Amino acid sequence: MKIKVSKIDFIFYIVIAALLFCAILFAILNEYAFGAKTSSFLLFLTIISLGLGIVFLLQAFAKKKRMPIFLSAIAFIVGNTILLISVFHLIWWIIVACDLFICIFFAFLSLSLNGDVTESISLNKDAEYKSYKERLAEFELEKQNRKQEKMPELKSYSKEDK
Repeated sequence: MKIKVSKIDFIFYIVIAALLFCAILFAILNEYAFGAKTSSFLLFLTIISLGLGIVFLLQAFAKKKRMPIFLSAIAFIVGNTILLISVFHLIWWIIVACDLFICIFFAFLSLSLNGDVTESISLNKDAEYKSYKERLAEFELEKQNRKQEKMPELKSYSKEDK
């Protein structure tokens, strides 16, 4: 069984593997070379989540889909929260405000990337859209076809019929 992977997906897999390698390397270097000011594990999680956020964002623009945008938003929120707590030691309401700003930014980004889809649905330009009258005519046609079909005759096995 051969698994087919597109060129874009293959590039994204290579970038994710390189990101994982760099995150592990930087976490090890943080512990031994730089003198750990924060936890190496938290730094590893921050690098992974922010890197995956960038990768998912690039994937969303490359494939023009919505799901990678939401995954990117989640990754950026997680990475931002860990970064602001572990490195900058900020107050919780500043962190919540930053995360809320990220959510609003990615919501607008999603609308701008896929706005034409929403517009075509709202203006009934979708190819699969049928008006109420068209759907009602199809329903009436199906109803007539059902009436024209001959129903099978049911046989009774009671004593009166014998």
